[in-house]
Amino acid sequence: MPISSLVIECAVGRAQEVASYLETLPGAEVHDAHDNCLVVVTDTKTKQEDRDLVDEMGSVSGVITATPVFTNCEDLGLEHLPDVTSVAAMEV
Repeated sequence: MPISSLVIECAVGRAQEVASYLETLPGAEVHDAHDNCLVVVTDTKTKQEDRDLVDEMGSVSGVITATPVFTNCEDLGLEHLPDVTSVAAMEV
């Protein structure tokens, strides 16, 4: 499940309104607000849901920019990769 963080820049005087709306979106959580910027964390089931949620946040009235800062998808689609510990042990 992808977990991402974003900085969302809001129009002057709109941060509280935007934060309240973002809190209603499934998978979105506002963690901090400073001046006209919000720090938002997303937690979704798929990469596509994460992309869609970020796109939706960027299109909210009062949002100037929604900039992804970090994304962790380590548990998605890694079944095909070799076990690193067994590969390292073979090379020793």
